[in-house]
Amino acid sequence: RRAEGPAFWTTAFLVTLALVVSRRPDGITNPQFWAEDGKLWYAQVHQHGLAALVLPAAGYLQSFSRLVAGVSLAVDLRWAPLVFNVAAAVAQTLPPLLLVSERFAFAIPDLRVRALAALLWIGAPNGFEIQSNVTNTQTHLALLALLLVLATPPRTAVGRTCDVALLLLAGFSGPTCVLLVPVALLA
Repeated sequence: RRAEGPAFWTTAFLVTLALVVSRRPDGITNPQFWAEDGKLWYAQVHQHGLAALVLPAAGYLQSFSRLVAGVSLAVDLRWAPLVFNVAAAVAQTLPPLLLVSERFAFAIPDLRVRALAALLWIGAPNGFEIQSNVTNTQTHLALLALLLVLATPPRTAVGRTCDVALLLLAGFSGPTCVLLVPVALLA
């Protein structure tokens, strides 16, 4: 019996998002640019447009950060940090949601245990630096990419397309993609 219908995913997403936001509520209640969010990502996209996507920072591309900056240009500057923090919080929900999906039933058959593993990832202590900010979203995207490579393949073409898009986004948003290649080849 499939437990993963629209009601399940809506509830799972909202609960996961609420838990992520609860780790750093000021990201929503008092949004501010974090580290490179304003001085690099926002400024470069504002200045260069989407050409900023190919500008390396610290030796690698930061595509997710710059894509979010591009979206934030559609709102007034005072709301741009909120766009950044909401995008980061949503990205942070993706690895736990994938972990609770049936795509990991092969490794952890019991949904309750998969949910516990997802909660442990969300609630890991001493993670303030990577909570709800775009600059450090590459950490969550790296975990997402690893989980996508290890998960049971999606059944639909739409699912496969989403996997490829997320893998490319993660790969072009941080240096960990180099470490993922041997794992992907083995998988």
